[in-house]
Amino acid sequence: MRQWTSEAGWNVVRPGDVEAPLFALNLNTLLTHAGTDTFPDFSGSILLIEDMDAPLGRTERSLVHLSRLGVFDKIKALLWGRVETPDASIAASGANETKAYRALLREFVPSHIPLVTEVDVSHTTPILTLAQGARVRLCAPAGGVASLTLLEPMVSD
Repeated sequence: MRQWTSEAGWNVVRPGDVEAPLFALNLNTLLTHAGTDTFPDFSGSILLIEDMDAPLGRTERSLVHLSRLGVFDKIKALLWGRVETPDASIAASGANETKAYRALLREFVPSHIPLVTEVDVSHTTPILTLAQGARVRLCAPAGGVASLTLLEPMVSD
């Protein structure tokens, strides 16, 4: 049974305002499609990645893989989902797991791309549910609170 988890809110790592279609994907599921005809074209999109269980080493390998596939060169912004089961070794070391993931993302995501972390999607409670390909506006002000606005309906008749 999922438990409600208090959180500090979305973290603006790199500010920016972007309007684009949204791709919301699980990191492991996404990478199973790499090199196939079902791997999405992320050109001009906002990419939202979530991962339920995210050991830092595996996350780093996955980010290297996405980088080598050219994903980060195509997107307009990256939203990183709050991890439900973070890396226990980070917590055991006394380090801040949120800062560790942010540092890792800064390493791979080009500096001109807005980057927001701690987004509540998929495996977290509360959960934000979004439709694939829906056009959204990301507003991520420096030192402020990030927001995501739907620019079109997520469902149709």
